Amino acid sequence: MRFLSSQGLEKAKKIFGYSEEQTKNYVLSSEKNSKILSRFEDLPNYKVIFEAVSSENCSLRIKKGDKFVFSASGLYLPDESTANPCVEALTNFAPSMYIVYERILEGLDPNGILSCQNVQCHDIGIEHGGWGKTIYRVRVVKDPHDKFDLLDREFIPRKRTAT
Repeated sequence: MRFLSSQGLEKAKKIFGYSEEQTKNYVLSSEKNSKILSRFEDLPNYKVIFEAVSSENCSLRIKKGDKFVFSASGLYLPDESTANPCVEALTNFAPSMYIVYERILEGLDPNGILSCQNVQCHDIGIEHGGWGKTIYRVRVVKDPHDKFDLLDREFIPRKRTAT
């Protein structure tokens, strides 16, 4: 097992906004958290792609080949995605993201997933009482990125306006 570097700990404190007390009492006192943080810096080396391998009657016009791209840390990358945002699809991506996240944090090949290699949107298709159906293949690419690097990006909260 790799050990948590002081630099990795400082980055985690910055990202999550942990106080010294929280770091001492919860983060460093947990073997699981220390293990996660020791590999946390590996996450920005990967992107997770959900690519439509089939699509029938999709009301959001998602077509075969359209894709959703995320940082392995879970950040949606709209500039690299070609599919229209769809809550029916996005909600079903979470289990696969957790598996990819777990594999990276365990130092395993994130493409070695034996289950959840394909994901379907919530809509079950017109043949089964739904409206349409799109199936996505999950793949992970090693693509270190800085543009949306969660480890160094400064987040600025913005006021939301009512719509």
